[in-house]
Amino acid sequence: MPGSTQEKRQLPKLSARALFQPETYDAANNTIEVVFATETPVLRSVWGEQYFEVLVCDGTSVRMERINQGAPVLDTHDTWSLQYQFGVVERAWVDAQKKVCRALVRLSTTEKDKDIVEKIKTGIIRNVSVGYRVYAYEMDDAPENKIPTMRCTDWEPAEISFVPVPADHNSGARSSDNSMNEVTIFKKSNKTEMPGSNPNAATGNERAAESTTTTQTVQPAVANTAATVNEEQVRSSGAEAERTRAKEIRTAVRSVKLPESFGDDLIDKGTSLEQARKLIIDELAKSETAAPAVQAGVRVNVDDDDKRRAATIDGLSLRSGFVKEKDLKPEQISAARQFRSLTLLELAKESLTRAGIDYRDLDKMGIVSRAFTSSSSDFPVLLEGTTRRVLLSAYAVVADTWRKWCAVGSVSNFLEHKRLRLGSLSRLDKVEENGEFKNKNITDAESESASIDTYGNIIGITRKMIVNDDLAGFTRIAQMFGRAAARSIEIDAYKLLASNPTMSDNIALFHASHGNLATGAAMTVDSFDALRVKMASQEDKDSNDILDLRPSILLCSISQGGTAKVINGAEFDPDAANKLQKPNKSRGLFDTIVDTARITGNEYYAFADPSIEPVIEVNFLDGNQTPFMDSEDGFTVDGVRWKVRHDYGIDAIGWRGAVKNPGA
Repeated sequence: MPGSTQEKRQLPKLSARALFQPETYDAANNTIEVVFATETPVLRSVWGEQYFEVLVCDGTSVRMERINQGAPVLDTHDTWSLQYQFGVVERAWVDAQKKVCRALVRLSTTEKDKDIVEKIKTGIIRNVSVGYRVYAYEMDDAPENKIPTMRCTDWEPAEISFVPVPADHNSGARSSDNSMNEVTIFKKSNKTEMPGSNPNAATGNERAAESTTTTQTVQPAVANTAATVNEEQVRSSGAEAERTRAKEIRTAVRSVKLPESFGDDLIDKGTSLEQARKLIIDELAKSETAAPAVQAGVRVNVDDDDKRRAATIDGLSLRSGFVKEKDLKPEQISAARQFRSLTLLELAKESLTRAGIDYRDLDKMGIVSRAFTSSSSDFPVLLEGTTRRVLLSAYAVVADTWRKWCAVGSVSNFLEHKRLRLGSLSRLDKVEENGEFKNKNITDAESESASIDTYGNIIGITRKMIVNDDLAGFTRIAQMFGRAAARSIEIDAYKLLASNPTMSDNIALFHASHGNLATGAAMTVDSFDALRVKMASQEDKDSNDILDLRPSILLCSISQGGTAKVINGAEFDPDAANKLQKPNKSRGLFDTIVDTARITGNEYYAFADPSIEPVIEVNFLDGNQTPFMDSEDGFTVDGVRWKVRHDYGIDAIGWRGAVKNPGA
């Protein structure tokens, strides 16, 4: 019969990648929904061992009390100050059917947090990391030379963070909270034990006779083991623990630029890693009292992998020139300063050092190759994060105009989706005294179709670019891709508008039959007023009701923009032949005037507010309005390649909210 072994160890708070969907944002309550845990296996490395961790998502394994008492929503796991909290968990629950844990998060409305909240709402920031503690693992018995799987059967979520780059699953990222808690590990064994072979077998009501239970307390890596092992194992284990302690202390001292002699002294005295970190912070506080801003840098570099990665990406982004200091917070600038001057090759070496990989026998090309291909190196993550930052920054600053006159929608797949407009009732019928209520039928809905496609290309970075420190080279390419992604939607939106697409009734979008095509005329006060009259006269599907829509946006060529602004803004009629002060009846008719070189003719369009009566709709897959990046190691190319993908579609879904004048 299979047996089990129970073991106790010390474990810090961990963090894991989570996710959210921007389309779940509720503007009325300023909330958004996140999935903060799934049962997807994650490779971790703790206690000097690798294992696959599975967070069991059911009602008996997750301690929900703490997170449901208003757990914080933080900026990159920063629990050191209240200024880094910009949200709160309103409600958290286990979705047992889908085996995930969900939370409803309410975001801050303060001016200080406005920028980060806006980026979350629009999907610019989308990486989520959850901080949690584990109290019990169930460990499967893995074959020799295979990585075991440990299922978290008792764990507690503590906080949710939005981060620039999620923790590398191979690193077992820790938050800034380094306090330890005891975790119980139940090891399953497939071996059959002979009766009586274990003198410590539990009896009575404790456990079934075929299961044996031993308890062992193991301290962190710097402590001595209490297990009974042979002398060679003790010597090997002690040497490994000492090497780990010395390496971690030297890395921490070097990262905050304290003298190496300070670290050597801590190592010689046998100072534990946890105590060494406290002494490092104290020493830095003494030497940097004139510049307290560096304290943020201490927390970034000593304790939290998430923050170190974020600071590295900030440094690379600043060095590239595509991100300015004004775009970052003071503490981000301070943390990024030490990475800003590093070459790409130096960053590759640092990544290998942190991963415990010796590169001294490698040449430059070999160092870069190892940094790219090693599963424990975070070098590809740093490059991808920088590339993503530049790409999304370029995407966000492109002066697109389609958002002003197009509606934005979301679809869940690449199938055709219907946009329905239901029939209507004109009014209620009068019921006479003792009369009967009559049945009334509603006609079939009016239907238009919407769908999306995939657009994208590949960015490549070679080992030579890293060795040559050609940061500007690949960030410039990323910038071009970001701009191209934004421009693609702009181009396609105007292309569809100019094509005057055929609707589901086999009539063109702008047509006399639709009542949205005005008589051709140059821009005047009267022609503007004619647009207003036509739009306000539109009726619903069954002509039971007048929609009484009003123009909000004027769309025209760049050459007509000046005339349009004069007519829309003049107090008096600029067309009056006798130049008398005749009031301008079209003054302020349009809230927004969009003049663009993408319209080359004399035509001009009036649109209602697209949130009220949409005409052209731009749909995104699952509401993700920004490009997606995915990476792979190059085989035909000596380096790494990133695929930039954008899933969107543009369709005409109605005609009542727009009027076209072909011009003269």
